[in-house]
Amino acid sequence: MRRLALQSEVLGCDETPVKMLAGEPPGCTKTYLWSTVGDNAHPYDCFHFTPDRSRDGPDEFLAGFQGYLQSDAYTCYERIAAADDRIVPVGC
Repeated sequence: MRRLALQSEVLGCDETPVKMLAGEPPGCTKTYLWSTVGDNAHPYDCFHFTPDRSRDGPDEFLAGFQGYLQSDAYTCYERIAAADDRIVPVGC
């Protein structure tokens, strides 16, 4: 599904924090779930888990994408687009 979603001309991307049980009771850690939403020709919604909000996660799961990346203004999306001229950032 990820491979098919990445074939989209326009790909939506966003992240949301999720609490993961870890550490000493009542321990929980802030982690992230990233969503990618394909266009009408590639209607696949994919979710990616990362332990933090660093650019490493999106760099990995957006590898190979070319087209319009629709996202909020979070710096990591802007930096990914700036590093690859095949990705055009567009606002949500």
